[in-house]
Amino acid sequence: VWLEEEQKLQQNTATELNTSTESNLDLTEKYESERNSLQLQIEELERVQSTLGEERQLRERTESKLGQVSKERNEMERKYLLESHQLQLKIDELKRTRVWLEEEQKLQQNTATELNTSTESNLDL
Repeated sequence: VWLEEEQKLQQNTATELNTSTESNLDLTEKYESERNSLQLQIEELERVQSTLGEERQLRERTESKLGQVSKERNEMERKYLLESHQLQLKIDELKRTRVWLEEEQKLQQNTATELNTSTESNLDL
């Protein structure tokens, strides 16, 4: 009787151990699966972070180049306005010179006409 009870107890213990072992194996497998899933998520987040870092650097370089281009454009616009102003001054000076030359030419023509008239008048005398 005692031997039978000991056998039953050992069988029950063995069954419990098998069940516990299977349960532990299931939990270990579940843990490994969850750990692998988390590791994949971490790797994906690291890739995203790296991509975002690259995009940030590209944006910074682009903004820097845009700033440089803007400065160059402003400098070119300033030079254009300066040269345009200088050309306008030159045009105004040339117009004044033309007016002066036209007046001078009229004066010379009037003087020549007066000389011719005076000469003819003197010849008539």
